[in-house]
Amino acid sequence: MKYKTNQDIYFHQALHLLSSLPPFDKLKRRELQVFGELLKIHNEGTEVLLYAKNRDRVVKDLDISPALFRNVLTKLRKTNILVDNEINPKYVIKYLQKFNFEFYE
Repeated sequence: MKYKTNQDIYFHQALHLLSSLPPFDKLKRRELQVFGELLKIHNEGTEVLLYAKNRDRVVKDLDISPALFRNVLTKLRKTNILVDNEINPKYVIKYLQKFNFEFYE
């Protein structure tokens, strides 16, 4: 099975693959989507992850309400994926280069 990827969808694909492992197995689809967008912003080198401009960007890109976004942030904090408005370092996924995920039997 091959997954072609690029920087726009990489983090969402990685989270899809990790969604059966803790703590990601506790997250719903929308929570994984928001976390994927936060990883994308983090990868861009943004100093303050949850700056108002970045919050608005996630809400707009995912077409969700600000209230839903706040609820998702609360869930990410409860699962310790977000700590002090930043991604917990042990859950940071880095985008190193373009590549394909490949699985073989």
